[in-house]
Amino acid sequence: MLKTLPLSKTCFPEILTQYSLKKGISTACLCLMVTAAASPVQAEDLLEVYGMAFQSDPILKQIIAQKQSVGEGSVQAFARFLPTIGLTGTTQQIHNDTAGFSSYDYNRHGYSLDLNQSIFDNSNYVNYRIANLQINKAEANLSAAQQDLIIRTADAYFGTLSAIDTLEFAKAQRKAISRQLEQAKRRYEVGIIAITDVHEAKAGYDNANAQVIAAENALLVAKETLREVAGQYIENVSPLADKIPLDPPSPANIQHWVDQALSGNYTLLAAREDTDVQRETINLKRSGHYPTLGLTASYGYNKSNNPVVFTPPQYHERTIGLNVSIPIYEGNAVTSRTRQAQYDFQHSQDVYDEIRNSTEKNTRSSYLNVISEVSRVEALKQAVISNESALRATEAGFEVGTRTIVDVLNVQRDLYRAKQDHSIARYTYILNVLRLKQASGELARADLETVNGWIVK
Repeated sequence: MLKTLPLSKTCFPEILTQYSLKKGISTACLCLMVTAAASPVQAEDLLEVYGMAFQSDPILKQIIAQKQSVGEGSVQAFARFLPTIGLTGTTQQIHNDTAGFSSYDYNRHGYSLDLNQSIFDNSNYVNYRIANLQINKAEANLSAAQQDLIIRTADAYFGTLSAIDTLEFAKAQRKAISRQLEQAKRRYEVGIIAITDVHEAKAGYDNANAQVIAAENALLVAKETLREVAGQYIENVSPLADKIPLDPPSPANIQHWVDQALSGNYTLLAAREDTDVQRETINLKRSGHYPTLGLTASYGYNKSNNPVVFTPPQYHERTIGLNVSIPIYEGNAVTSRTRQAQYDFQHSQDVYDEIRNSTEKNTRSSYLNVISEVSRVEALKQAVISNESALRATEAGFEVGTRTIVDVLNVQRDLYRAKQDHSIARYTYILNVLRLKQASGELARADLETVNGWIVK
């Protein structure tokens, strides 16, 4: 049996749980009531946003309900091995009017207790195996959905932080260019520079202002994405610390991660269980050719006050026997259904191979991306430092007339682009680490707790 990831239960204080018990309200429902009443929420960290998403995510709820539904299939399949017992009763008021004889009325009533027990039916055994395989598949799908929710939450959270950083950089760049524009106007007024430099500075300011407007809209869109995941609008999110660990994957062996993914990836496990289901379905359809054997037993009581028929006025009847059913010919329907099941099995095999190839590719890509982002974050950090030095030198050159306003604007643009790239690279590194763990099937809430430790509350 596959094990699903542990469910989070960190939503309520004790008093709310007691209230839910007294009022007969489920914990999940109460959580939704409380979170809905508290909108908008201020300054949440990553783990708190995940807690909201866990309680309200409709995708996860669908998978949970589906797993519960599939679980009932095993109960129903096992019921086929148990006897069925039924009780029937009859009572009749009869009027007899025969030509040449006097008419008369009489009563007849009785009951029958019947038992049927399957002794051998191959389809019962196959259905039970299929039901348990379906449960394994549903559990794998649930674990995959829980991991997917972690990724979606982190993606939306850091997407919002990235949009916030982009807006801050755009505003800082606009402010810096505004100072350059004012300086250019004053220098033009005293005849130090030409009017073209003022126009260049004005064009740079207008472009920076347009970037601010675009960044503001992008932030609103990012917050809407976060609201969709969390189930409610979040006013502010806590930022990422300036310094975070930049560790390569451990162990530093790409084949280890691929092997782990091929054995532990939950999407791949679900596809593997589906192929087993389709294989057993072939046996199920083939069972149409097999005989069945069953036991029947009954106990009956009948009573009649018929004045004409000379039979006992009441009698008891007990029967027990075996029923054998041997299918001989069904118009090739069983053969056709078996062939159809074989085609379905081949289809499931092809789907499994596709998911297997995709899982291996994603694992290798995530591994390489983590290693690349470790170096890239460090390189972009140095690029920011270098661009800051270049900006100071260019501004100094502009003061003494060796550099133009265009040079200053270009270096400023490069500086803020480097800052933005450095910011995005840090978030990308974290997401790639989580995706690598997801691909290998190891992603859990504990990994989110580790990342949350890098959040400044």
